[in-house]
Amino acid sequence: MVTIKDISQKSGYSPATVSKALNGYGDVSAETQEKIRSIAEELHYQPNAAARLLKTNRSQNIGVVFEDETFSGLTHGYFSRI
Repeated sequence: MVTIKDISQKSGYSPATVSKALNGYGDVSAETQEKIRSIAEELHYQPNAAARLLKTNRSQNIGVVFEDETFSGLTHGYFSRI
């Protein structure tokens, strides 16, 4: 799994600069962002959802609670399609 530190080592920029470039912060030049994003794509970088959750305190998940008289749970027609 490729990390921001791996991109940092390959690009020569600090992990903080790499993070800012990947997240589109304005204080990183367009040229630097392009170089870092190119390296990230080359290394097949995928953001770590668990790390993002810990940092931002947002999971981007939605919970659903429903009452079903037949007690079919997730085999219910609606949920089986999802």
